[in-house]
Amino acid sequence: MKIQPIENEPQFDLALAEVDRLWGSAPHTPNGDKLDGWLMAVEKYEEAHHPIAPETLPKPSQQ
Repeated sequence: MKIQPIENEPQFDLALAEVDRLWGSAPHTPNGDKLDGWLMAVEKYEEAHHPIAPETLPKPSQQ
């Protein structure tokens, strides 16, 4: 599957399936490079379409 920007939910689901399939691939290998590309595409889509509200993020522990 060709890595490309994710534009909708069906493409997002396919991208997540590719991430799952490639998970655990060794770095600096063809599959490891594909995993990195898909992770970047997923992250960009999630930031735009599934943002995490700041109030739901865990607070840093007080030391």
